[in-house]
Amino acid sequence: RAYSFRANVQVYKCLIQACVHNRQLQRAMKLHDTMIEEYRVDPDQKTYAVLARGCIYSNQLEMAARVVRCAYGLSTANGMALCRKPPGMEPRVTEEILSQIVQRGGKSAASQLAAPLLNELRR
Repeated sequence: RAYSFRANVQVYKCLIQACVHNRQLQRAMKLHDTMIEEYRVDPDQKTYAVLARGCIYSNQLEMAARVVRCAYGLSTANGMALCRKPPGMEPRVTEEILSQIVQRGGKSAASQLAAPLLNELRR
């Protein structure tokens, strides 16, 4: 603050990635909300990819689905701060996340998480 330094989306993405790498997923999610609500910095596609993959690697499948919803600005992103201009995600990353939800969660995750999410994204 003494130097009027303001973190940009790349800085936040690196901080979020550091949190994910150190298995501090809740801290990464909180940082996501803080960057939007307090500092008015909108995440980009890569930031959401880092968050969603972190959720998958931590086996937090419901949270991964929430991150995808948030990236696309869907109102069903329960509990996550929505940015002003949702960037979406790269299609290959979205496919990867949906595939991982099904692989790691089995049939129940496919019917309860992946299928509803895919339907929402198609609208």
